[in-house]
Amino acid sequence: MLLPTALVLLLANSLLAQAQATQQFAFSAPDHSSQTPIPASGDDRHSALTSPSSSHSHRGEQLVRITWPTEDGFEAGLKALEDEDVWRVAKKSRSVDVRIVGDQAAAAVLVGGGAAGATREEDEPLLKTLIPDLGELLDATPSLDGSLNSLHSLAAVRNFTALPTADRRSHSALDDPIHGSYHNYDELVTIMRSFADDFEGFARMVELGKTEEGRTLWGLKISNFTESVEEEDGSGDGLDGQVKEKEKKKGVVIAATQHAREWISASTSLYFAHTLLLATLPKPAPPFPPLKNKSTRKNIIFVLKHLEFTIVPVVNVDGYVYSFEHDRLWRKNRMPLPGGCVGVDLNRNWGYRWEKGARPNPCTDSFPGEKAFQALELQALSSYLLDPANTVSSFVDLHSFGQMIMFPYSYSCKKSSPDAEDQFEAVVGASKALRAVHGRSFETGSVCEISLSGPGDVIDWAYSTAKITWSFTIELRDLGVYGFLLPPSQIQPSGEEASAALLSLANFVVNRKKGPKKFGLRDD
Repeated sequence: MLLPTALVLLLANSLLAQAQATQQFAFSAPDHSSQTPIPASGDDRHSALTSPSSSHSHRGEQLVRITWPTEDGFEAGLKALEDEDVWRVAKKSRSVDVRIVGDQAAAAVLVGGGAAGATREEDEPLLKTLIPDLGELLDATPSLDGSLNSLHSLAAVRNFTALPTADRRSHSALDDPIHGSYHNYDELVTIMRSFADDFEGFARMVELGKTEEGRTLWGLKISNFTESVEEEDGSGDGLDGQVKEKEKKKGVVIAATQHAREWISASTSLYFAHTLLLATLPKPAPPFPPLKNKSTRKNIIFVLKHLEFTIVPVVNVDGYVYSFEHDRLWRKNRMPLPGGCVGVDLNRNWGYRWEKGARPNPCTDSFPGEKAFQALELQALSSYLLDPANTVSSFVDLHSFGQMIMFPYSYSCKKSSPDAEDQFEAVVGASKALRAVHGRSFETGSVCEISLSGPGDVIDWAYSTAKITWSFTIELRDLGVYGFLLPPSQIQPSGEEASAALLSLANFVVNRKKGPKKFGLRDD
């Protein structure tokens, strides 16, 4: 007999199906092929700013892509867009995806010919509309907003937790509706607790600290806690009566959702956690990508023997809650600031090469804070990364969107990390593993080389201050068709391909256990 919540789930599924049909229609109409040169314009560029709105409807806002034909124009354009809500930067194609208020004329005002340094028409930047009206899309497609996802999440989670333990501990659970919707924070924590209860000996809840609004920052630690690892260069082989020393497992921390609106990063990290845990079960896996063959399952068992994963699905807890309840496109945390502005960009508030005044307007989406580590969330996460008891040797920062796998540095293109060669090898391997799942290509390189660079980035701090050699950032799918509004139907494929990439990085860490290169020093 169906549980009462299952009836809710049926209704939610029906609404989701209707929403996804509407969504597909909504994206069939935009003219993605039209590219319009941006002419020179007047000085009222800031009329196109995406200023805070009390209604948060985002009606009249567009996502546009601006591409410059020259490097000088691109650099000037980036400077002109410093205070804008930039969604994606692709340096190799010299393009920027930015949220604007208005139409193509507003975008022309935003950068203008002067910002591009254009003296001839053929040198002017090109504009391409990706999403013609963000508010209209959100209104017409409930599956992209918080209300319907919360309804579907509640039903899915209650049905999942009501299942017999044996059913939850089955490989088919990876196809459960819990991976078919975005979850609010309370439901995410409920799922994490369920994992910890169901996989005793392999999963534990970890409390990292508190947020500005008093919520708890939770992580899930996953490993084979019943097995320790023998040190390769131990005190003997055991044949002469000596016992090999036991090596403390290396820690891998995967932190997601520093930016509140990047819901897919939270869901992907949860999917990866589930993938790790289901691999510990004795039965063979059914045919879906993460566990479709025995070698993948054996690989997970191997890394769980050598590593301890701490997965933090949501770092920016207060901002994430706000994005569900008030503004789907909210980015920062919810720290009150002078002048009535709210929020710090967490990934600009880390203490390495942090710059006071880099983004002086506290109302912009990229405000780095009034001082380094101003955000309580970062104080908690950094303490965890620095704690010797956690022996963290690898850190992965999950974001969306842009399809990139990157390593330090972010703050400058003039510096390369001494471990850049090995880090590049690691990200190329991860990109190859990811592409083998669904055919998606992810760009690889240092943050500054291929994406939006800036001071106060987490992987610069993790690498240079916390001395975590294997520090990486992954920008999940897609390339701008949906942007931050990736539909729930893409959670599972994103989780499948990201799991392959993360397992590739984990194997690299196990097989290349070492510290910084001896022939070079970090840029400390």
